[in-house]
Amino acid sequence: MAIVKMSKINIIGHAESRDKILARLHQEGTVEICDIGLSGLQQNHLIDLRLAEIDFAIRFLRKYDHRKKEIDLKNILLGKKEVSHKEMKLIAEKFEYQNVIERCKECEERQNHLRNKMHDLENKNNAIAPFQSVDFYPAELKSRKFAVIFLKLKKTDLEKFENNVFRKTISRHKTSEANQFFYYWLMIETHKETEIKKNIFDGGAEILTFDYLENSFLKQYKINIEEIKRLINEIEKNDETINKEVFNIDKLEVTYDYYLMEKQKNENAGKLYASQKTFVLSGWIPEKEIKALSSKLANISPP
Repeated sequence: MAIVKMSKINIIGHAESRDKILARLHQEGTVEICDIGLSGLQQNHLIDLRLAEIDFAIRFLRKYDHRKKEIDLKNILLGKKEVSHKEMKLIAEKFEYQNVIERCKECEERQNHLRNKMHDLENKNNAIAPFQSVDFYPAELKSRKFAVIFLKLKKTDLEKFENNVFRKTISRHKTSEANQFFYYWLMIETHKETEIKKNIFDGGAEILTFDYLENSFLKQYKINIEEIKRLINEIEKNDETINKEVFNIDKLEVTYDYYLMEKQKNENAGKLYASQKTFVLSGWIPEKEIKALSSKLANISPP
């Protein structure tokens, strides 16, 4: 069975000639009409979503594009190659950009998860570090009679805390000092806990909580360090995966430009379609019939 080569045509005419042109097209029977004036505008919603996803992938990969300076210099020296519309269309249709976008999303999600987890451990270790000399963990000393308070105190406030806080404790232990701060852990009687905590807050000091610890401070600090090292290794592996996608940036940019042009074409067609004096029809016709149809339609004038 022979395959007839078809071409897509747009017919723009006076609104008053619309019925005559439709009648002639019906009479000729060579054009399969599909009115794209409105459907083109409706397609733009899908194109906008596509553009947003492609733009995300481009922006995400650019952060890892270490080729930038080299490429810019090459373009200055040799001149940037222009891509024709036909080439753009070919790239956009054959390039599996959706797969690239999905891989970028997966990498970003994994990267955020790993970095958030690492930052959480770093913050915990920053809090734990001043108490590494404490050889127990808080849950060990919980009881009905006694409580433990971990304290971060400004050095300039030490004297006023002597009377309001320290003298009311069973024992106090300075674990370290850094910059303008002293770090203490206090052993107190539980029935005095509310009063002492109020005096601490009123004095402007900070009570630190470590209820989540299941090991001594030093042991937990070392465990966290090892986990941070593991996470850094995972982040580096994820970066390697992302770097493999960087070479898709050029095709993503061409694809983005192609769909942006398609959107503008649809908008222009929509404007013509919506005009009170003009109309737009679109359809498919055997390529060999185009010339004959053009001649026949050219003879139709508005009444």
